[in-house]
Amino acid sequence: MTACSSGEHAVNAIRFNDFDLLLTDFELGSEVDGHAVIAEAKKFAPRTKTVLMSGKLSPKDAALDDVNFVEKPITQNTLVRAL
Repeated sequence: MTACSSGEHAVNAIRFNDFDLLLTDFELGSEVDGHAVIAEAKKFAPRTKTVLMSGKLSPKDAALDDVNFVEKPITQNTLVRAL
């Protein structure tokens, strides 16, 4: 497991490591948001499963990126269904 402190850190981690799963929030406290992180994952690691979580986006908004979406607050069952 790798925890990243910003969207930029997450993008760098994706470029230089192999991950089975990327779980990211939409809001990351930086200019690079969760959508951008997932876009980079699809480019550099297309086999990585991605899940976007947010308490502010709707499932309809997240569907535009063709990603698995989990609305906050998250339960264990909700996360398992997204995977």
